[in-house]
Amino acid sequence: MTRTEVEAKSAKSRPRAGVVAVVTVVIAFGLCGDSRAVNLFPRGEFDQAADADGWVIPQGVGSLAYAPLVDADSCAFSGAATETAEDVFGGTSYSTSICGGAITGGQGYRLGHRARFPSQSGAGTFEMKVAWFPGPNCTSLNILLSTVPSVASAPADLWQSASVIASPPANAVSFAVGVFLHKSTIDPLVVELDDLFVRPVGEIFTDSFEVQESCRWSAAVP
Repeated sequence: MTRTEVEAKSAKSRPRAGVVAVVTVVIAFGLCGDSRAVNLFPRGEFDQAADADGWVIPQGVGSLAYAPLVDADSCAFSGAATETAEDVFGGTSYSTSICGGAITGGQGYRLGHRARFPSQSGAGTFEMKVAWFPGPNCTSLNILLSTVPSVASAPADLWQSASVIASPPANAVSFAVGVFLHKSTIDPLVVELDDLFVRPVGEIFTDSFEVQESCRWSAAVP
Protein backbone atom coordinates (compact mmCIF):
# COMPACT_ATOMS: atom_id res chain seq x y z
CA MET A 1 0.00 0.00 0.00
CA THR A 2 1.45 3.38 -1.01
CA ARG A 3 1.75 6.40 1.28
CA THR A 4 -0.92 8.20 -0.74
CA GLU A 5 -3.35 5.30 -0.26
CA VAL A 6 -2.66 5.24 3.51
CA GLU A 7 -3.33 8.97 3.83
CA ALA A 8 -6.56 8.71 1.82
CA LYS A 9 -7.80 5.83 3.97
CA SER A 10 -6.92 7.70 7.17
CA ALA A 11 -8.80 10.78 6.01
CA LYS A 12 -11.92 8.73 5.28
CA SER A 13 -11.88 7.16 8.73
CA ARG A 14 -11.72 10.48 10.60
CA PRO A 15 -15.18 11.88 11.50
CA ARG A 16 -15.74 15.47 10.58
CA ALA A 17 -15.64 18.01 13.41
CA GLY A 18 -19.21 19.10 12.72
CA VAL A 19 -20.49 15.54 13.06
CA VAL A 20 -18.59 15.09 16.33
CA ALA A 21 -20.07 18.33 17.69
CA VAL A 22 -23.61 17.31 16.77
CA VAL A 23 -23.20 13.86 18.33
CA THR A 24 -21.73 15.42 21.47
CA VAL A 25 -24.67 17.79 21.82
CA VAL A 26 -27.20 14.99 21.28
CA ILE A 27 -25.48 12.81 23.88
CA ALA A 28 -25.36 15.69 26.34
CA PHE A 29 -29.08 16.34 25.96
CA GLY A 30 -29.76 12.62 26.22
CA LEU A 31 -27.90 12.40 29.50
CA CYS A 32 -29.69 15.43 30.88
CA GLY A 33 -33.16 14.39 29.73
CA ASP A 34 -34.00 12.37 32.82
CA SER A 35 -33.17 15.28 35.13
CA ARG A 36 -36.16 17.38 34.17
CA ALA A 37 -38.40 18.36 37.05
CA VAL A 38 -41.08 15.87 38.07
CA ASN A 39 -44.29 17.33 39.42
CA LEU A 40 -45.47 14.84 42.02
CA PHE A 41 -48.88 16.51 41.85
CA PRO A 42 -49.66 16.48 38.09
CA ARG A 43 -53.41 16.88 38.63
CA GLY A 44 -52.60 20.37 39.91
CA GLU A 45 -51.92 21.38 36.30
CA PHE A 46 -55.64 20.81 35.57
CA ASP A 47 -55.04 19.57 32.03
CA GLN A 48 -58.26 17.55 32.06
CA ALA A 49 -61.65 17.66 33.75
CA ALA A 50 -60.86 14.68 36.00
CA ASP A 51 -58.15 16.73 37.72
CA ALA A 52 -60.87 18.79 39.42
CA ASP A 53 -62.69 15.68 40.63
CA GLY A 54 -62.06 13.79 43.85
CA TRP A 55 -61.33 16.79 46.07
CA VAL A 56 -62.77 16.05 49.51
CA ILE A 57 -63.35 17.39 53.04
CA PRO A 58 -64.81 20.72 51.93
CA GLN A 59 -64.97 23.34 54.64
CA GLY A 60 -67.44 26.20 54.20
CA VAL A 61 -69.74 26.94 51.29
CA GLY A 62 -68.11 26.92 47.87
CA SER A 63 -66.87 24.79 45.00
CA LEU A 64 -63.91 23.72 42.89
CA ALA A 65 -64.58 23.20 39.16
CA TYR A 66 -62.66 22.56 35.97
CA ALA A 67 -62.20 25.59 33.70
CA PRO A 68 -61.23 24.33 30.21
CA LEU A 69 -60.96 27.79 28.64
CA VAL A 70 -58.57 29.17 31.27
CA ASP A 71 -54.83 28.48 31.44
CA ALA A 72 -51.94 30.37 32.99
CA ASP A 73 -49.85 29.89 29.84
CA SER A 74 -52.71 29.98 27.31
CA CYS A 75 -51.88 26.42 26.25
CA ALA A 76 -54.32 24.84 23.83
CA PHE A 77 -54.27 21.40 25.48
CA SER A 78 -54.51 22.60 29.06
CA GLY A 79 -56.98 24.17 31.44
CA ALA A 80 -57.29 25.44 34.99
CA ALA A 81 -59.62 25.24 37.97
CA THR A 82 -61.97 27.80 39.48
CA GLU A 83 -62.42 27.84 43.24
CA THR A 84 -65.26 29.87 44.75
CA ALA A 85 -66.15 30.82 48.32
CA GLU A 86 -69.87 31.66 48.24
CA ASP A 87 -71.13 31.89 51.81
CA VAL A 88 -72.87 35.25 52.34
CA PHE A 89 -74.20 34.43 55.80
CA GLY A 90 -71.08 35.10 57.83
CA GLY A 91 -68.76 32.39 56.48
CA THR A 92 -65.34 33.78 55.66
CA SER A 93 -63.54 30.88 54.04
CA TYR A 94 -63.77 27.79 51.86
CA SER A 95 -61.28 24.97 51.44
CA THR A 96 -60.99 21.51 49.95
CA SER A 97 -58.19 18.96 49.67
CA ILE A 98 -57.03 15.79 47.93
CA CYS A 99 -54.37 13.13 48.51
CA GLY A 100 -51.42 13.71 46.20
CA GLY A 101 -49.48 10.46 46.45
CA ALA A 102 -46.10 9.20 47.66
CA ILE A 103 -43.03 11.18 48.70
CA THR A 104 -39.67 10.45 50.30
CA GLY A 105 -39.51 11.84 53.81
CA GLY A 106 -36.56 13.84 55.00
CA GLN A 107 -35.75 15.55 51.70
CA GLY A 108 -36.67 19.01 50.50
CA TYR A 109 -39.60 19.80 48.22
CA ARG A 110 -40.61 23.00 46.47
CA LEU A 111 -44.34 23.70 46.71
CA GLY A 112 -46.12 26.31 44.64
CA HIS A 113 -48.95 27.48 42.42
CA ARG A 114 -50.23 30.14 40.06
CA ALA A 115 -53.43 32.00 40.89
CA ARG A 116 -55.54 34.76 39.33
CA PHE A 117 -58.54 36.60 40.74
CA PRO A 118 -60.98 37.81 38.05
CA SER A 119 -62.10 41.40 38.31
CA GLN A 120 -65.68 40.39 39.22
CA SER A 121 -64.47 38.57 42.34
CA GLY A 122 -64.85 39.85 45.85
CA ALA A 123 -61.84 40.66 47.99
CA GLY A 124 -59.71 38.15 49.88
CA THR A 125 -56.73 35.83 49.67
CA PHE A 126 -55.78 32.36 48.43
CA GLU A 127 -53.26 29.96 49.89
CA MET A 128 -52.11 26.40 49.25
CA LYS A 129 -51.14 24.01 52.01
CA VAL A 130 -49.48 20.59 51.90
CA ALA A 131 -49.98 18.04 54.67
CA TRP A 132 -47.42 15.26 55.21
CA PHE A 133 -48.53 11.80 56.41
CA PRO A 134 -46.65 8.83 57.96
CA GLY A 135 -48.94 6.34 56.23
CA PRO A 136 -49.49 5.58 52.52
CA ASN A 137 -52.34 7.27 50.67
CA CYS A 138 -52.65 10.00 53.33
CA THR A 139 -53.78 7.59 56.03
CA SER A 140 -53.50 8.38 59.75
CA LEU A 141 -53.17 11.94 61.08
CA ASN A 142 -50.84 14.34 59.29
CA ILE A 143 -47.60 15.10 61.14
CA LEU A 144 -46.79 18.47 59.59
CA LEU A 145 -48.52 21.17 57.55
CA SER A 146 -46.53 23.34 55.11
CA THR A 147 -48.03 26.58 53.79
CA VAL A 148 -47.24 28.39 50.56
CA PRO A 149 -47.35 32.19 51.00
CA SER A 150 -50.82 33.57 50.27
CA VAL A 151 -51.69 35.84 47.33
CA ALA A 152 -54.27 38.63 47.45
CA SER A 153 -57.17 39.42 45.12
CA ALA A 154 -55.59 42.74 44.11
CA PRO A 155 -54.40 43.31 41.48
CA ALA A 156 -57.17 41.52 39.61
CA ASP A 157 -56.85 39.68 36.28
CA LEU A 158 -53.15 38.99 36.86
CA TRP A 159 -51.56 35.56 37.26
CA GLN A 160 -49.55 35.52 40.48
CA SER A 161 -47.00 32.88 41.49
CA ALA A 162 -45.95 31.76 44.95
CA SER A 163 -43.70 28.96 46.18
CA VAL A 164 -41.84 27.76 49.24
CA ILE A 165 -39.32 25.05 50.10
CA ALA A 166 -40.54 22.55 52.70
CA SER A 167 -38.93 19.57 54.42
CA PRO A 168 -41.35 16.83 55.45
CA PRO A 169 -40.42 14.67 58.46
CA ALA A 170 -38.22 11.65 57.80
CA ASN A 171 -41.12 9.27 58.48
CA ALA A 172 -43.50 10.95 55.98
CA VAL A 173 -44.44 8.78 53.00
CA SER A 174 -47.42 10.59 51.40
CA PHE A 175 -48.87 14.07 51.04
CA ALA A 176 -52.16 15.88 50.50
CA VAL A 177 -52.80 19.29 48.91
CA GLY A 178 -55.34 21.77 50.24
CA VAL A 179 -56.56 24.99 48.60
CA PHE A 180 -57.95 27.75 50.83
CA LEU A 181 -59.92 30.91 50.10
CA HIS A 182 -60.32 33.57 52.79
CA LYS A 183 -62.96 36.26 52.21
CA SER A 184 -62.72 39.81 53.47
CA THR A 185 -66.14 40.95 52.14
CA ILE A 186 -69.57 39.35 51.83
CA ASP A 187 -69.21 39.09 48.04
CA PRO A 188 -68.32 35.69 46.55
CA LEU A 189 -64.55 35.23 46.29
CA VAL A 190 -63.36 33.58 43.06
CA VAL A 191 -59.86 32.46 42.09
CA GLU A 192 -58.52 30.65 39.02
CA LEU A 193 -55.84 28.07 39.82
CA ASP A 194 -53.17 26.46 37.65
CA ASP A 195 -49.77 24.78 37.88
CA LEU A 196 -50.03 23.60 41.49
CA PHE A 197 -46.85 21.61 42.07
CA VAL A 198 -44.83 19.55 44.53
CA ARG A 199 -41.31 18.97 43.20
CA PRO A 200 -38.09 17.66 44.72
CA VAL A 201 -35.68 20.51 45.42
CA GLY A 202 -32.95 20.73 42.80
CA GLU A 203 -35.16 19.78 39.85
CA ILE A 204 -35.81 22.94 37.87
CA PHE A 205 -36.84 21.92 34.35
CA THR A 206 -40.02 20.47 32.91
CA ASP A 207 -40.92 20.16 29.24
CA SER A 208 -44.69 19.36 29.31
CA PHE A 209 -44.34 17.17 26.20
CA GLU A 210 -46.15 14.31 27.95
CA VAL A 211 -49.37 16.32 27.75
CA GLN A 212 -48.77 17.42 24.14
CA GLU A 213 -47.86 20.97 25.12
CA SER A 214 -45.17 23.07 23.50
CA CYS A 215 -46.61 26.53 24.08
CA ARG A 216 -44.41 27.13 27.12
CA TRP A 217 -41.36 26.98 24.85
CA SER A 218 -40.16 30.19 23.28
CA ALA A 219 -37.73 31.21 20.52
CA ALA A 220 -36.51 34.03 22.75
CA VAL A 221 -32.95 33.68 24.04
CA PRO A 222 -32.68 34.00 27.86
